[in-house]
Formats: sequence, structure tokens, C-alpha cells
Amino acid sequence: MNERELEVRIAKLEALFAGTPYEGEKQAAKQNLDRLMVKLPEEQARDKVTEMQYTGFTPYSKKLFLALLARYELKA
Repeated sequence: MNERELEVRIAKLEALFAGTPYEGEKQAAKQNLDRLMVKLPEEQARDKVTEMQYTGFTPYSKKLFLALLARYELKA
């Protein structure tokens, strides 16, 4: 789960917590919210952007490199 997915889930749980009249549902939402709030800083620290520059590609090595980037969902 990446940082954006965590933020979306946290927003949904906050809405559930604020909107439900049932105490059991509020407690479950609060527990899940607390658990996700612990994960969020870990995910933010892990998702740091790193820039690199590569040069000297042959046409074949460039295609291979771009295919690897696509496989691991990285941006060129």
C-alpha cells in the first residue's frame, strides 16, 4: 500500500468515524484509523523520490532499460 492509498483510506475512516451514530462502528473505525496513522510516517519515509541520470545507451539497451522501469512502475 503506497502513501496515496493510505491517505484515501484514512479519509474514509475519518468520515465513517464522524458520521456513524453507532458506538461499535466508531470504535472499529478509531482502531483502524490509529493503525493506519502509525503506518503513514513509515510509508512517507519509504517513498522518497530519487533522481538519477544515465547516459550512453545503445538503442537496444535503452529499450531494455525502459522496459525494466515500466515493470517496476518507475517513471523515466
